[in-house]
Amino acid sequence: MSAIVINNLTKRMGKKIIFSNINLEVLEGEFFSLLALEGEGKTTLARILFNYLKPAMGSATIFDMNCSKDSKTIKESVGYVSEELLFQENIKASTLFKKTLALHNLQNTEELKYLLDYFGFNPKIRVPEMTENDKKIFSIINALIVKPRLIILDEPTRGLTVEQSIKLFEHLNKLKTEEGLTILLLTDSLIEAQNYCDRAAYLYNGEIKDIEYLNDKISNDKIVKIYSNIETIDAFTMIGSKIIKNTPEEKVLYFDGDLKELSRTIADLNIDNYSIEDSSLADKITAYYTKKEAE
Repeated sequence: MSAIVINNLTKRMGKKIIFSNINLEVLEGEFFSLLALEGEGKTTLARILFNYLKPAMGSATIFDMNCSKDSKTIKESVGYVSEELLFQENIKASTLFKKTLALHNLQNTEELKYLLDYFGFNPKIRVPEMTENDKKIFSIINALIVKPRLIILDEPTRGLTVEQSIKLFEHLNKLKTEEGLTILLLTDSLIEAQNYCDRAAYLYNGEIKDIEYLNDKISNDKIVKIYSNIETIDAFTMIGSKIIKNTPEEKVLYFDGDLKELSRTIADLNIDNYSIEDSSLADKITAYYTKKEAE
């Protein structure tokens, strides 16, 4: 069954087109990531799914329910972690947790106690006293205590420590495996998507460019920087590398294949002055989409 289906969705802000005729399907029980740089429409899409914004054209459904007409019913079983905490009242976190549970006709105190302990969160803290880290942890717990069928997370690790981010993804994967939770991750972190998600779609310049099966990847995408003065980089392009920069001083390549093949190529060319690092989403967009559009 499909958890989310987006059909020919278009959104404009004034004269600016945020995205146009995008189509996307998230399957029930999968960990799916929508990857996009800042300002490309991730948050706008999330707000449309929760009926906080209306599209100019197209439609979206969650578990076969229309996101506009059936918004109230959808919110009963779908959790949402927004990029920013929206509450402004001088109120304790514990009170807000109770309100959330009451709205869902739940008394899920055991789950709340577990999550408070798991994330080390103090429920007595008031909203104005919260740091950005506190606000994000609060939002995550508040979305999870209702035991959602689907959770949509907009940049959930922004403001978290590395340890907290790992704990979050470990818990999400546990819920996915044990309870069939469907997860939609909206992020600009390519490495997070490649480390944890089943599939990813790339939103760029108002369009869904590709959908990638991340489980099929041998390793995470890499950036190779070569500082040695070599005559040609044909050997690298032959194994699938994309050229980002090619000057006598430095050659920058994007590689998303088998690292053993990359290592052999470097060794065969006797290159000893180079570096390999994890790619960013901006690097991937430059390698695959920006250059393609320029051609």
